[in-house]
Parts: sequence; C-alpha cells; structure tokens
Amino acid sequence: MLKISKFTILTLFIALLSTNIKSQNNTNSPYSMFGIGELSDLGLGRSKAMGGVSSPLFSNLYLNPDNPASYAALGMSTVIFEVGISAKNNTITTMDDSYTSFDGNISYIALGLSFSKWWRAGIGLKPTSSIGYNIQQSITQEYDSTEITNIYKGEGGLNSLYIDNSFKITNSLSLGIKSSYVFGSLDKIKSTTSYNNSSSTVITQKDRALVSSLAFSTGLHYHKLISDNLILNIGATYSLKNDIKANNTKFVTSVVSTSTGNLFVDTLIDATLKEGVLEIPQTFSSGFSVIFKNKYEIGFDYYRANWSNSKFFGETQNLTNLQKFATGIEFTPDYRSTKYFKVIRYRAGANFSKSYLLYDNKQLNSYELDFGLGLPLKNSSTLINLTFGYGTRYVPNQSNLLSESYFSFNLDLSLHAFWFQKRLLK
Repeated sequence: MLKISKFTILTLFIALLSTNIKSQNNTNSPYSMFGIGELSDLGLGRSKAMGGVSSPLFSNLYLNPDNPASYAALGMSTVIFEVGISAKNNTITTMDDSYTSFDGNISYIALGLSFSKWWRAGIGLKPTSSIGYNIQQSITQEYDSTEITNIYKGEGGLNSLYIDNSFKITNSLSLGIKSSYVFGSLDKIKSTTSYNNSSSTVITQKDRALVSSLAFSTGLHYHKLISDNLILNIGATYSLKNDIKANNTKFVTSVVSTSTGNLFVDTLIDATLKEGVLEIPQTFSSGFSVIFKNKYEIGFDYYRANWSNSKFFGETQNLTNLQKFATGIEFTPDYRSTKYFKVIRYRAGANFSKSYLLYDNKQLNSYELDFGLGLPLKNSSTLINLTFGYGTRYVPNQSNLLSESYFSFNLDLSLHAFWFQKRLLK
C-alpha cells in the first residue's frame, strides 16, 4: 500500500478545501429556478456508477459519506482520500426549439480516517444543490409599440461541509452521525427592459437568500458474512427536518435613458427583507446489497424526502415529496489476479426518480443509466473510477412541453495510505 505521512495527507486536503469548489454553475437547467435548485447526487464515484445505490455500500476501498455508518469498513490505521470531477452535456427541448449547454466542475473532496477499533471518521465538502438558468422573453405592446424584454437568471447553490463519525456497536452493526455546515447563496435575478422611440428603461431585481447553518443526520449499517460465498449488507439513513438559517435580501435598481442622451440611475430597494429559515425536510433511505463469491455485488436502494410541507421564510412552496429507486451491480473477475483486466471493477446501474419539483401541477420524472470502471493503479491501492451516464427529465404525458436529456462523465480518484505505522526495532 502507498505510504504517505500525516502531514502530506492533511496538506493536500486543506489545499483542495481552500479552493473554490462551490456548487455555483454546476447546472444549466430552467428547472433549477424552483425550490433550492437542482439537487446534487448523494453518493460518490462508486455509488454513481452503480445507479446511485448508496445506503448499503460498505467497502474498505471507497468512501460512502451518504451513510455515515459505512466508515466502519475502513481498515485499521488507514486513510482514504477522494476527489471527484464531473461534466455534463445537457440538451433542453421545448415545443419550438432545443438548446445545448456544457458544465463541468470539481464535484467533491472527501477524507476518511481510522482512529481505533471502534471509531472511524470522515470529513468532506460537496454541493447540496445548484442553480443555473438564463431565460429570455420578449413581447411588444400593440397600443404604443413598446418592446419589453424580460430576462430571468439564476445562479448559486448550497454546499455542505460535513464531519462524519462512525462507531462499531458489534462486529456486524455500526452507527453513524453526520454533522454538516450548510452554506451558500441562492440568487435569482429578473431584468425588465422596455424601450420605444423616446426612451428605454431597465429595472433589475436581485433576490438573494444567504444561507449559513448546521444540519444533522444519522445512519445504520449491518454487515454479515452469511457463508464463505455470500455477504449481506443492509443500510439505512435518516434525517429530521432541519431549519436552515438564512437572510433574504432584495436589491432593485432603475436605469432610464432618453433619446436626448440623459441618463437617470436610481436604487429603488436595498434591504434585508427577512431573517428566517429554509426548511430542509425529513429524509429517509434504506437498501441492501449482496456479494457473491467476492466477484458480484448487487444492490438496491430507496430514498425519500418529504418536501411537500417545506416553507421558505414562512411561505409554502409549490413542491412535492421526492422518491428515488436505484439498483446497481459491480463485477470483479478476480481481485487477487496478476492480470490487469481481471482486477478491474466493472459497474452498471439505473435509477428512476419522482422529483420534488412540480411543473404545471405535475410531478417531474427522471431516469438515468450509468456505466463505470474502477481502474486500480499497479503496485498501489489507489483507484481511478470512471462513470458514463445518460439521463432524461420530463413532465409525464407532456414530454414535448419541456424536457431535458444529458450525457454525464465523472472522474474520481481514490487514494489510500497509512495514517501511522509502528516501527519495529531489533
């Protein structure tokens, strides 16, 4: 195994932690204008390639912070450092046209540590949601020929800086606790331009929710060797409703330009309207996986988030309950082999989701297919994970109204090291 000092690991982690890996500009979708934006994937690289299965996954080679109890799988005195990069080519189709955009960013960084026989821990930073859209609408008033152009823009998102603690209750059962610092901004901008022969007026309104608060969740994991050729994993996570503290500010400006060359600029509103909370709902997930002959792992997972009663600054949102069903498989021909292609991990998965968003009072649906490879580096326990995905999001029975399809790519690096080693003296 690759041997790296504590100082090297911490320096690398802090350096990446200090970079800008916020969730801004991680999406370009008109659907992200609702709620807190487009929700990010829960799992990391391996989970992504298995269709999003996460709560039952339990491995000493990969991190699974979606279930904080899963760190119990880490070996003694080991460290796992992971970083992920994601890219997406998104096509939006309407009744009249289609638009294509490309987005890419660092998707997460994570670190897992083993402190004792019964205690493991992790720390990381990953996006919770992303907002990114730019919509333009133009009309002409018949009675005075005034042309009006409305531009709607959104940017920002929420991030989660988390600390996980995992405790072994028995050899098979572990309990995990996740403490998260949720931060970021949700910026929504509307710009209205009206012009005729005598003047033009631009009114710009910027609404911002600035978020900074703590959130908590928990997880359980059961890992059992049924026989020499069969291992059972069962996982579950739960989070109570978290009231995320936020400030809601509004900034409105007016710019009037006349045909004679005069320019008038005015600030109409510059104020903090409310100090309140964004209600992040109660969530629950559960799933299981079975491992056959140390070659095949097949997993199933279910996730639910009760967004229907969520309020932002005391106001009810037009949201509904989210449900996600995922299944995935990983195949390793022979992890002990000296032949490279036999130690590659081959993965595939699929998921179907009923979104928390409503469009024209109908719940958005989506599905995704994923394929991936886990490529070990020779003479080390470091792995490179590649994931290729295709998905679509649509309004049921109205797919021609507004639909999205995308191709995604994820590159994840999993670096293994010893946290410390005792030297033997002769």
